Amino acid sequence: MREHGSAPLTLTRPKPMLPLGSRPVIDYLVSHLSKMGFDEIFITLNYLKEQMTHYLGDGSRFGVRINYCVEPEGLFLGTAGSVKMISHLLDETFLVVQGDAYTEMELDKVVSSHKKYGGVATIVLKKVSDPWLYGVAVTDKTGRVMDFQEKPDPDQCASDRISTGIYVLEPEVLDFVSIGCCDFAKDLFPRILKGGKKMFGCECEGF
Repeated sequence: MREHGSAPLTLTRPKPMLPLGSRPVIDYLVSHLSKMGFDEIFITLNYLKEQMTHYLGDGSRFGVRINYCVEPEGLFLGTAGSVKMISHLLDETFLVVQGDAYTEMELDKVVSSHKKYGGVATIVLKKVSDPWLYGVAVTDKTGRVMDFQEKPDPDQCASDRISTGIYVLEPEVLDFVSIGCCDFAKDLFPRILKGGKKMFGCECEGF
């Protein structure tokens, strides 16, 4: 996304603060999480972090409590590594959503599905026509994830269901996160499968 055909908007704003109509993306996300019954949110910050903290504050105007954790300067931890940074604060089932995501999915139902199947991780999935552009989950008839492919070649793509980047996890999953940069799709999920832990896919309705 570029502003007036010149520099990208992200030169002056972090992705979650990009405008969607009259409000930034993060506003819609936090409002939706509040509507779904989530009352405590942890946000890991790095790039242009002050914009986020100034806009969201303590979360009270959204009906939630927001906690912030800042990645060390000059250190990129990856999607899973940044969550590992707050592992000492996560002592029960938790939801992970990318901060620049917009969704209308009923995420409370995803958490219920996760608890029903009893796995350590649940990936929210969507069926698409071009799955090779995304992280692809291969599941059996019960919904258990048997393999995970991160942006495979089209002729190697084994499923048409892709990860939305929304996960429900148990705290023990973070034991599989290595020190340094660690990504959910590329690093963590393959380790969980190799470790014999149960991981499920949940195909969810809604945008």
